[in-house]
Amino acid sequence: MSATGRTPGVREPNDAYPTERYCVERLLEAVRFPGGLWVEPAAGEGDVVRVVRGMRSDVAFEAVELRPECERLLRPECERVTIGDWLRMPHDLERYQVAITNPPYGHNLPEHFLVSLLARPELWIALLLPLGWLSSSRRHSLVSAVPPDVYPLPNRPVFRGTHGDQVDYAWMVYPPRTRRRAAGSMQVLGVTSREVRVLQRSERRAWAAAVGAPSDPAKKVLPKLRAAASLHQASTLIR
Repeated sequence: MSATGRTPGVREPNDAYPTERYCVERLLEAVRFPGGLWVEPAAGEGDVVRVVRGMRSDVAFEAVELRPECERLLRPECERVTIGDWLRMPHDLERYQVAITNPPYGHNLPEHFLVSLLARPELWIALLLPLGWLSSSRRHSLVSAVPPDVYPLPNRPVFRGTHGDQVDYAWMVYPPRTRRRAAGSMQVLGVTSREVRVLQRSERRAWAAAVGAPSDPAKKVLPKLRAAASLHQASTLIR
C-alpha cells in the first residue's frame, strides 16, 4: 500500500483521488502547452479538466473515466465523455494535442498509461506522479529510454483526508518528439501558500457537497456514523 493508501495490484474503480487545484495551476504557469483538443484518460470527477478550462479558453476536452457516476460531472466540461477503462480501449491519438492526468497508482498502471500515450510522437503528455516513481530498477529501462521533463511540486498535495502524506510529487512532462533524447530537464514549480491551499480545499469540499460528487466526505462518513456504537466512536470518525 502506498503512502496515499492505494493498494498495488489491478486497477479498481475506487482508486480515485481528486487532484488539488493548485497542482494544475502551477504546471500551467510553467509550461505553455498548445491549445486545441486535450484528453484526460483518468478523469475522475473532472478536477484537472475544470482547472485547465478555467485557465485556458483555447482548450477543449475529451475525458475517459472508469466510474459511471462521474459522467454527469464531466459532461458540462467536455466535448465527449467515455465511461470505460482507457487501457482496454482503442484510441485515435492523432486527434489530441495534449494528454494530462493524475493516473491511478496501482501496480504498473502509470507505466501502462504512459506507454499507451507515447504511441503518438507529436502528443504532449503530462502525468502527476510521486517523485520516487523515477527511482525504480523496474522502471529503469522506460525512464532511461524516454526521460521526462520533471516539475516537482514544493507543496505536497493532499489526496485524502485533511493532511498530506510523506510523498513528494512532480509532473512528468513529455514534449513532442523528445522520446529518444539523452536526458530531460527539471524545474521546481512555484510555491502555493498555505492560505490558498486551505481555501481551495474548502471550496472543493463545498463543490462536492453541492453536486453530490462521489468524493463528498459526507457520503463516506455518514454511513459510518450511523453504524457507530457509541458517541465516542462517532466523535472519533468526525475528528
